[in-house]
Amino acid sequence: MDIYENLVIGNFLFGLGAEMSRRHLGRAMPDTFIGNLQQAPLDESYADVMVRNPGIFRLIEFKREARRKDKKEVAKRLLLETGMRSSTSTPDHFDRLAKTSSSPWQ
Repeated sequence: MDIYENLVIGNFLFGLGAEMSRRHLGRAMPDTFIGNLQQAPLDESYADVMVRNPGIFRLIEFKREARRKDKKEVAKRLLLETGMRSSTSTPDHFDRLAKTSSSPWQ
């Protein structure tokens, strides 16, 4: 049976919210934005999920291994890599971001 991407993303977001709540039990939660961009116009140029609070900014893209070489997906990855190589980041910063983005369970 094929699993729909929106179900995976929905379950991920629910788990993320539950974990954030658990970690801040009894303390004030920092202002946090979690956006599900999947199937929205920003999904095409950014990612499926955007997470931002005062301490982090993450773009998360969910991919099936079988579509790794798809032309559209390769173009999207190159666009994101170009952004990560902007004048505000160093080569070490890019290498760290690239390693984090390819590692599961970060």
